[in-house]
Amino acid sequence: MSNTNKTTNPATVDNEFVNPEQWSVSEDSYTIRYKLLYSVNPYFEEYELWEYGIRCELYNQNLELLNDSVVRNISKDKSYVNSILDLLIKHKVFPVHLIDVISDKLIEDTCYAS
Repeated sequence: MSNTNKTTNPATVDNEFVNPEQWSVSEDSYTIRYKLLYSVNPYFEEYELWEYGIRCELYNQNLELLNDSVVRNISKDKSYVNSILDLLIKHKVFPVHLIDVISDKLIEDTCYAS
């Protein structure tokens, strides 16, 4: 049985900020968590936003991390990155496929943008 949850839990990962929102998809034997990352320019006091990224983590039923993947600097448009997150959650994308799925989405959107 599948279960999808959205939680808020602010954290810092790899010197990038994790948005307080994270999503998880659970099955009997695994849980996949998706986290919205954002990078900022550390050289300005205002911490200018650079771009949003996505982290995907795969856990076993004991919530031990098995695998993870990160795609950084997808876009400055949070709603666009959230639409990619929706796609990942809908299709229960595993970390091993994260880069391919996001790349395909970016190529598709670029090719059909005109």
